[in-house]
Amino acid sequence: MKQTGFSEITEDRLNYQGKDPWYCEIAITGKCNFSCKYCNRFNADVNLETLKTYFDTVDQFKHIQITGGEPTVHPDFFEIMKLCRSKTIKLGLSTNGTFGVDNYLKCGADMFSISLDDYDLHILENRGIRIPKALLKQL
Repeated sequence: MKQTGFSEITEDRLNYQGKDPWYCEIAITGKCNFSCKYCNRFNADVNLETLKTYFDTVDQFKHIQITGGEPTVHPDFFEIMKLCRSKTIKLGLSTNGTFGVDNYLKCGADMFSISLDDYDLHILENRGIRIPKALLKQL
């Protein structure tokens, strides 16, 4: 089966027979620096101590996926990533791509998912995607 690099569908995932949790997706914040049409944001952050307590009650995961809102706006983002890194084999991050390459490289994630699916041309332009000016004027 073809691997895509992010949340890939592998034979191991399809045929998993274990009883222990192997994948955990955690929305660490509802805050975001965009206002995408499809998003149901909430204005709260998960507390770092709450996450520590949670991880103390479960076995080690094989994959943790951090998401939000936009997880990189969480005030304890790097500490949360470090905590997750210590509890898993694979660590993924779902983001809107505005955090900067250097920050992405140092956050400890193995896999990234950058959402460019709002189809709001102004938002896409703010994300660094070049949109023809003639197209932007039509909005």
